[in-house]
Amino acid sequence: MRLVVDANILVAALLKDSTTRELLLEEDLKLFASEDLLMELTNLLKNSKIRKRLPLNDNDLSELTSAIFSRITFFPEK
Repeated sequence: MRLVVDANILVAALLKDSTTRELLLEEDLKLFASEDLLMELTNLLKNSKIRKRLPLNDNDLSELTSAIFSRITFFPEK
C-alpha cells in the first residue's frame, strides 16, 4: 500500500504513540511526501505550543523523525 504523508499526519505521529505512528513505521507501506514537508515540520516544531505538547525529549524526537523520514520517498514540489 502507498500513503502520502503530510505535516498533520507526521505531527499526529509525534504527539503520541498511536496507530498513526505504527503505520508510518510499518515496513510494508510505501510512504511519499513533498520535499516541503521537511521545512514545514521544522517550522511547526519551532512553535512553542506544539513543542510543549510533544511527549518526546530532543533525542527521542530526533530518532523518531529520522526513522520515519528514512522510510519516506520525497518528491519535489512543482
